[in-house]
Amino acid sequence: PETLNQLGGTRGIGVNFLEETFSSAQANPRHRLYAAAARRVLKTLLPDSGTDIKGHMRPQADLLEASGYRDRPSEFADLLRTLDSELRLITPTDPEGASAYERESTPSEPQGYYQLTHDYLVPSIREWLNRKQKETRRGRAELQLAELSAMWSAKPESRHLPSLTEWLSILAFTESKHWTASERALIRQAGRMHRFRTVLATVAMVSLVVVGLATKKTIDSRQSTLILQKQEEQNQAEAARLVEGLLIADTAQVNTIIVRLKEFEKWADPLLRQTFESSA
Repeated sequence: PETLNQLGGTRGIGVNFLEETFSSAQANPRHRLYAAAARRVLKTLLPDSGTDIKGHMRPQADLLEASGYRDRPSEFADLLRTLDSELRLITPTDPEGASAYERESTPSEPQGYYQLTHDYLVPSIREWLNRKQKETRRGRAELQLAELSAMWSAKPESRHLPSLTEWLSILAFTESKHWTASERALIRQAGRMHRFRTVLATVAMVSLVVVGLATKKTIDSRQSTLILQKQEEQNQAEAARLVEGLLIADTAQVNTIIVRLKEFEKWADPLLRQTFESSA
């Protein structure tokens, strides 16, 4: 009993068995070779999240596609023998009573069906697969996709859709050909939402840039106007000072003042003309 408790009960024993069978240094080399494919096949046979019943039977073609051995039929056959005859993890089953989806096959090529051997394997396999998936970025993205898909399927609300970073991570690290129907629906919905938000954000950003440029242009124009106005006032003041000085200057100073006035001719001329015309 102490050992059983240390291993985490029957589920822990199952997880430990799977780990030693496929991943430990002492594992059969053939088992280690098939480890990745075995995980994909077992994942395909697992029932939906929230249930520990061994799930529906799946046609051999589905398992072949999931295993990644489409071009290696002999290795796939050996993988099935290993999982069935050697490890007793899966078992052939009678397609009678299968769902319409499970019976779907090419008429000219009847195919076998498989399912997990027993219900008690489900928790152990699920926990083992989760542990292995968490070891890689791809696995973590797949787990996240499955979790979000389950929540969204149960309650299709926007808050259950992946965030932009989650959505991009799922697209980057998972393969669409392995997505379930509900996962595809989730990704499509998330894509529509994020594209819409991206368009809105782009429009808002462009609007802010346009408004910002217009505001900057207005401010620059006002500043330029103020600078010119101030310069104009300074020139008028200097011209008035020079004209006043000219009127009271000694003859020796007149030439110097006139030379200086040339720089302010535009502003000094009206003052000089006015003074001349009003003079007796």
